[in-house]
Amino acid sequence: MTAKHLKWPFIGLLATFVFVANVAENSIFGISSQWSSSGYRLSAGTQPWALVFSLVAIGLYFLLMHVPPARLGDPLPVVFRRFVAFWLDFVLAIMAIAPILGIVPMLTEWKRTGVFRWYFERTTHVTGDGLLAFGGVSVGIAALVFYYALPLLWSRPSPGTCIAGY
Repeated sequence: MTAKHLKWPFIGLLATFVFVANVAENSIFGISSQWSSSGYRLSAGTQPWALVFSLVAIGLYFLLMHVPPARLGDPLPVVFRRFVAFWLDFVLAIMAIAPILGIVPMLTEWKRTGVFRWYFERTTHVTGDGLLAFGGVSVGIAALVFYYALPLLWSRPSPGTCIAGY
């Protein structure tokens, strides 16, 4: 098996994710906070289906890092294919990272209220919300850097470059 063979599982995963995210009742995951002079809002959490997609995307990603790269045929034009590959990688990275980032706030809210919900929103500030949001964003940025750096360090194609035929 080569990197060329993993193109279709990634395409299938992306297509299925887009379909499920549009059909699912609550397709919000991760953490989002807004502070302004007019109010406060924190929303965070994840969904079980999003966690499944996240784990499958991470599994395919690491499988891609361990299969030998393949020489592909004529790819898209250079600038356009890089653009397409970047956005495919970005969507796949967010699809893999955001559901996992929603677990810690979800568990923190469960511990605070005693009520388990996969996703929550609130407009009242609670001590530690800023640290939780900052930690989520920091871990998310670090995970994105890891996502893009690992293929470069291991001389392997990223999932986006694999799909774009680069």
